[in-house]
Amino acid sequence: MYHQLLKRTFFLMTLCGSVMLSAGDDAWSKSGSHYSYTRTGKIAPESLPDGGIKYTFSLGCPEYPFDAGTGSCTPGDLEYSGGATSGSASGVTGTVEYGKDELPTSDTSMSMSGKLIPPEGAEGSQPTWSASATLQSPFWLEASPSDIVKAGTAVTVTAKGDPTESTWTINSTDWKDHSQSNSEKYKTSSIVFNRDMWDKMKWTPNPIPKNYLFPSGGNYSVSATTTEEQDQRSASISIKVLELVKLQYRIGSSGSFQDFEDYNDDGIPELIIPYYNTITTVEDELKGVSKKEIEIFFRVNLQPDISEWPNDKPTWEGATVSSADRTIASKKFNNKGTTTIKVKYDASYAISADVHIVKVHYTKDGTEYGFDAPYSAHPNDYQTYVSVDKSETTSVKLNLDPKPSNLTFYAQTADKTKFKIGTDEKKEIASGTEVINIAGMNPAGNNTDSTIKIYVQHLTDQAKNYTFPDMISVLLFKKKEIPNWYIYRVKPTSSAPNVATGLTSSNLKNYANNVVKSAVAEFDNVYVSPQLVIPFDINGNGALDWYYDGGSQPEHSIIASSPNITGDPKLVIVSAVNFAWRTTADAAIGDTSVTLQGNYYISSWINRSYTFGVGANAENVTITGVSGNVITFGAPLTKNHPSGETVFASFAGGVSADPQIVLDSSNADRTSLHETLHRGNVGNLLDISDRVENIMLYYIPSAGGDVILRHRSQKLHYSNSRENQWSKFPR
Repeated sequence: MYHQLLKRTFFLMTLCGSVMLSAGDDAWSKSGSHYSYTRTGKIAPESLPDGGIKYTFSLGCPEYPFDAGTGSCTPGDLEYSGGATSGSASGVTGTVEYGKDELPTSDTSMSMSGKLIPPEGAEGSQPTWSASATLQSPFWLEASPSDIVKAGTAVTVTAKGDPTESTWTINSTDWKDHSQSNSEKYKTSSIVFNRDMWDKMKWTPNPIPKNYLFPSGGNYSVSATTTEEQDQRSASISIKVLELVKLQYRIGSSGSFQDFEDYNDDGIPELIIPYYNTITTVEDELKGVSKKEIEIFFRVNLQPDISEWPNDKPTWEGATVSSADRTIASKKFNNKGTTTIKVKYDASYAISADVHIVKVHYTKDGTEYGFDAPYSAHPNDYQTYVSVDKSETTSVKLNLDPKPSNLTFYAQTADKTKFKIGTDEKKEIASGTEVINIAGMNPAGNNTDSTIKIYVQHLTDQAKNYTFPDMISVLLFKKKEIPNWYIYRVKPTSSAPNVATGLTSSNLKNYANNVVKSAVAEFDNVYVSPQLVIPFDINGNGALDWYYDGGSQPEHSIIASSPNITGDPKLVIVSAVNFAWRTTADAAIGDTSVTLQGNYYISSWINRSYTFGVGANAENVTITGVSGNVITFGAPLTKNHPSGETVFASFAGGVSADPQIVLDSSNADRTSLHETLHRGNVGNLLDISDRVENIMLYYIPSAGGDVILRHRSQKLHYSNSRENQWSKFPR
């Protein structure tokens, strides 16, 4: 019923106040005993609440009163004044109603007739009366497919009730070609809400926004007036075009909604949110800390207001409405990925937005200089570092996960005077994984500022640069060249087994350069000697004894003074190395302690097995305590030992000296490089204690795997300080 009322509005002419048709010059006429009345003007219809119409034809009596017991009305019903059904009546009314589905489409006629009551005593037959009038055709407007449509749906509004040619207004503006100065009002029986109307009414925006719809959303009041010369009729209808105008967003439950700044090639809005520093941090991710959850609220702007929309529209996909306001929905996010938020009028009409929570991270390309990724155990540095020769090129893989399609991202350098990305200061990231080539621009100095960054940048449609917080630091170094490295394989006698038989110059060079490349260093030449015989084993225990008691190094001095051991840096590999300490007093059978010349390192190695003495006087002892230079044994001695005898153990891997000493083993290459990197003219590096994969770990771990150097500060083993290994190299 409501809709039908919107479609039809009728205008009535009034008669006798609010119900009587004014007769004007019309009058009763008499012929014999018959009275007749003909209405010259048309009777206009009256609208009914259910969409139908009603005609009313009312008259006062002629010379005599009406006989209420007689009469008829065609079409319709006859009623006398006061509702009288007998006796005399001063007025009569004929009415006829038409339902909304049976409205007449042209003029029709109404006739009434009956008898009059003559004066008492009158002679002749009872006088009669008749009356006739033309019922004006109703005039109304109908909308197809409906008077409530979604945006972009062409609506045809048609005048009904002949004749239908009319002039029109839409929202009080004449329907004509407003783009032409001399345009006349169109005379037509129908109008169409479409692009042509928008152009002629000058409603089309310039430029036309992407995805703009004709007709666009709003309430449109349409009126039509017939072009009849007389008795013009008018009707109106309201067309409601429902449009999903745009989506807005708000992060969190408070604050203002804001427009999207990004749109893809299809005009769909995009929201880019960094994974790091929003959902989690690099540190928390490495440590397995639970991800954070953010809630994003979305609001759809509607035309007209939601109060004029059907109760079941709009609907949402990808987000949940949690209140009575259907224009707002929300979604909780706790991981990287892409989510589409959609607002629907129906299956064929919807608007959407894509939310991308993007993780930016870097991985090794395999051809890089240094790549130092963060790890969970580090106390405060979760930056990713890469190194490069200041006049050469390195590479790294930049990963966007996910990589939103149809949006442009760049890897950008913070200082193009020091390095470029490829041949420019930026590189477009065309896919989810992009190899970034970093070219040093040969800046002055040996080491460059470590704050130079590569960052990911996105230029929005509104020309705003968005920078991800996930940066990578580039360190440019002048390459450290080690021209020559000398490795000597030495045994104490010609009959002793050969040393480091599998070690070759080329293999050791490749191994060493793969490690030191990260610090932008390189061994140019590596020399591995043939087997050399140097009689260094003074006490005949089969090993080189290195004394940690502050005294002389007699066995090492024999090697160092050999004319065959030359060059710098140089290193000697022997079959066995002892850490040794000399006593300063005699020790007798039954003693449980003895005084050493010095105690360096030994306090770190208690509860281990040692050898006291050599040859027939040797015995195994366990050191259980150290106090100053006095060591305590776990059991009484079983032999006498003169002052100056040696307490030693064979768990040494190498000794930092000149030449450096390395124990022959399956890890001779690792140990050789480790010891050489201690040298002040090579790496100037110290032992560290907390990373098993690091070449400078103070012991050789049982687990294999890559051996590296890092820029991120490493905890030193023999102090509480930390060291940046790449920057420590002298250049």
